Amino acid sequence: MKHKILLFVFAALLVAFNTQAQDFWELIPFPDSLGIADIAVNSQGTIFVGTVTDNCNFNGIYRSSNYGQSWEHILNTGLSQVHSIGIDKTGNIYSGIAGAQTFWKSTDNGQNWQSLPFHYLYSITKFYSFGNDSLLLGCSKTLGALLLRTYDGGITFDTLFQTYNHVSEFVSDIAIAPNGDIYIGLQGWSPNAGGLLKSVDNGATWQCLGMVGYQVKNIEINAQGDVFIGAGDDGTFAIYDDNPEEIKLIFWPSNKGMVLNSAGYLFANSDWPEGTLKSIDSGMTFEWVSIGANNGPIGSLFVDKYNYIYGIDDGFPGLYRSKLPTYTSVFTLQGIKNESFDITMNETNSQITCSFPNPILMSGKWNAFIVNMDGKVLLHEIKNIENGKCRFDVRDFPSGVYCVNFINSIHNYSEKFAKPK
Repeated sequence: MKHKILLFVFAALLVAFNTQAQDFWELIPFPDSLGIADIAVNSQGTIFVGTVTDNCNFNGIYRSSNYGQSWEHILNTGLSQVHSIGIDKTGNIYSGIAGAQTFWKSTDNGQNWQSLPFHYLYSITKFYSFGNDSLLLGCSKTLGALLLRTYDGGITFDTLFQTYNHVSEFVSDIAIAPNGDIYIGLQGWSPNAGGLLKSVDNGATWQCLGMVGYQVKNIEINAQGDVFIGAGDDGTFAIYDDNPEEIKLIFWPSNKGMVLNSAGYLFANSDWPEGTLKSIDSGMTFEWVSIGANNGPIGSLFVDKYNYIYGIDDGFPGLYRSKLPTYTSVFTLQGIKNESFDITMNETNSQITCSFPNPILMSGKWNAFIVNMDGKVLLHEIKNIENGKCRFDVRDFPSGVYCVNFINSIHNYSEKFAKPK
């Protein structure tokens, strides 16, 4: 009780001093009668949502190609709930669905789906992509947890790990370290179920690192090889690369969802106190970016390639996204081709026009950003470019130098402009 009182006082002080804590999340319009189980975002920014709603004939997968403003019901599974969604490196989409037809795949961005042969007593709880058509699948099965691997997009499988004596156990998360070590987290509600395991030989053998009896919901690994573990009501733990024998508690009391962005910033949701935390120093310190259940989700977290964070309330309707990218160096993504364009400003310095050298290539919708020289995103829109041109209203921007970026999975158009006094 003493720890809870101290933590409550600490949280209250943070609310008082962090005036920006309530501005982190925005609620995305999504059917408010549908519970969300999983989210995946592809390299073009298209959002896929799997629903898990009791006594509902409209479960399935929903897609948004316009930044979450409208949704298409692209796979109707009726009463069957969608447990998991994954996207491989080639853009193929996979889904684990309750029922006799468990494993589904789309090769055309969700327009069409096929049911792949899969054991009807297995439930797919997690997808992890590690290459073209190559996936790890976390599952639950009749007698426990199961980890499968496929190199051909779900046609054939290797069994890497399974348990036989914990009926409720399942693989809840999968992560691969920079050195290739595989980590899996287990959840389960039978005695001694749950835990954290590691393989250093590509899944041939496994070592239990501990946390037996804990509900290991999330595993995240940064570029340095530090491992972060979200253990539900028991908090957030870490295994640091310089001390791999110690599992260290770094935040208490709860972790309901966790994710790392491309800069290695750690975000975690807590339900007591309610809110979202951020650490930019590998879990050494945390700050609240939102406080209170009305100011964001208290559940699973997800991140896209633009470093937007998505969140849900586990078991309840509601889809959230961070109002801005959580890290702004997305404009220098490796492998993205940088190209320039022309920017002109009108006579009143209130509007800029962007003109592109290849109007055919630049037609359609693009992720567009305006960033100041400190790297802060001042504007993000989905721009519909017609005839190689688009415009931005900059009348409220102070004088200074700014950078405009247009990004998709292949190109990164970037150019600066100056707004005079």
